[in-house]
Amino acid sequence: MPGLRVLPTGFFVLLLLTPALSAITGIVISPPLQENRTLVAQPVVNDYFNRTKWDWLGFSSHFNSWFSDQFPTRDFWVRLHGQLLYSVFRESPQVHIGKEGWLYYRSVLDVENMTVARISPQERLAMVQRLQRLSEQLQERGIDLYVMPLGLKDYYYPEYLPASGQHALQFRFYDAFMDELLANGNINVIDSRPILRQAKASGLKSFHQTDFHWTDPAGVKVFQALLAAIAAREQKPALANQWQVEPVEATNWSGGESNALPLLWPRTETTLQARFTGAATRFTSQVPLPAGVEAAAITATAREDLLAPVLVFGDSFFDSAERTGFLNFFQGYTQSRVWTFDLVDAYRNRQPGTRHVVLENITSAIFGMDAAVSKLSEKLAADPAF
Repeated sequence: MPGLRVLPTGFFVLLLLTPALSAITGIVISPPLQENRTLVAQPVVNDYFNRTKWDWLGFSSHFNSWFSDQFPTRDFWVRLHGQLLYSVFRESPQVHIGKEGWLYYRSVLDVENMTVARISPQERLAMVQRLQRLSEQLQERGIDLYVMPLGLKDYYYPEYLPASGQHALQFRFYDAFMDELLANGNINVIDSRPILRQAKASGLKSFHQTDFHWTDPAGVKVFQALLAAIAAREQKPALANQWQVEPVEATNWSGGESNALPLLWPRTETTLQARFTGAATRFTSQVPLPAGVEAAAITATAREDLLAPVLVFGDSFFDSAERTGFLNFFQGYTQSRVWTFDLVDAYRNRQPGTRHVVLENITSAIFGMDAAVSKLSEKLAADPAF
């Protein structure tokens, strides 16, 4: 039939016209991508063509980058490409696709872990010594330091790694670093390894399949150990037992690693979240926030039944503790984030009466944390009144 012969040509022309039709009609055929980067902004003509210059090459290069990032229906084509790689070849340039739907960032297994693994035993020991020095300096000022290096999903769930991710089994830095911290004997270390291994053995899902992070109930178990250590230090051990949470099952949940594939039909899972079931402490938030601080608050009224204010310098793994009520047990808090804020500024702008500093970081953030520790230690050494 003559009509059937033109169908492939018509379909091809329709595909070519899809971006223009989407731009004209405003119809979006795919959800927007969630990308961990800033898309290229539209070029400003006057930046390239004015009285002082005529930069056609720069403008055309900027325009090409902008159009590649922003053209209509781009999100659909990127998702279609990701879906074909995932469904047909079980591959992704962003994620290792493991067994039973478990996903692992390539950037973590292939780049960050490999970089950390190249740290020599001598430098690893020096990192421990710098933490000891900072702990001693803070103790001289009546402040206790607690360190919480954390392992990641490939460490606790290696059985789901695909063949392409088996090199993660050779990553030894985390155990060596933790063992040296514990052997030092002069640093308050929260060792999450036995806690999370026991949690997994008990049947608790400790990490998400489609996300980089641990589940809220798993995070609570680790931070309960921290809360118990701080409460014991202040001779209020019973306070730690008051942190109660209720597990909440989340269905059709999709995390960052699933979004990174990306797919037309994202990978979902049934996972665990948690809800704080205790009484929330009434805080007065600090506004505006000073330099180096992501969030800060103090109790609206004096609460001697609570622990002294705390400074937490961590990463996104602390978010689970924040969501589930950890900070309700302190008279005040100052939060700051490794790689994003300056620990010296955060320390300078901590809440009055702060007696506890918590350093929490995933393994791949060890360089940022060590740099922050060194900088604060040098400042404390140079200024005894700081």
